[in-house]
Amino acid sequence: MSRLLFAVSFLILAAGGYLAWSTVQTTKLQDVSATANVAFMQQDWPKAARDYAAITRLKPKDADATFKLAYSRHMAGQYEDSLMGFWQALKLGYNESLCLYDVACSEARLGRKADALEHLAQAVEKGFKSSTFMEQDDDLGSLRGEAAYKALLAKLKDVEKTKMDKESKTKATIELQKGRIPAGTVEVKK
Repeated sequence: MSRLLFAVSFLILAAGGYLAWSTVQTTKLQDVSATANVAFMQQDWPKAARDYAAITRLKPKDADATFKLAYSRHMAGQYEDSLMGFWQALKLGYNESLCLYDVACSEARLGRKADALEHLAQAVEKGFKSSTFMEQDDDLGSLRGEAAYKALLAKLKDVEKTKMDKESKTKATIELQKGRIPAGTVEVKK
């Protein structure tokens, strides 16, 4: 009986200890997450990178923290580390087009033009949609003179134009169905 009582008491104490440890870890994670997010918003990239690294040690499958760690490292000029981080974020299921775009940015910064152009094309194929952002991104500066970059940018602009034209036609059709004709869409002849 005393062995049973001892075993039960031990299990209760062990469970209580685990619960206390788990609570401390959760509190630590919440504190680090808060400071990481503040550092990220304030663009304090070295601090954000340290904090997101701590988060990913506690939660290695956290795709958001992994991506933000990679992005913070990229912005701090740690392109090799950011490149590995963007691949890890992609593996964990983070936004595919965004990860591929940022992989391309890191590769471009590292002088790996062919790889950067390949991954930039994949980003567009997977849904990256902003030609304006692509044109203005300093990370891609080394690619701008490349024929493949120019062709990709032209393709992206064409996709954007087609999408805008389709959205305009859809909107006009809805307006016509409602009995309202948008100004300038119908020419009235006298």
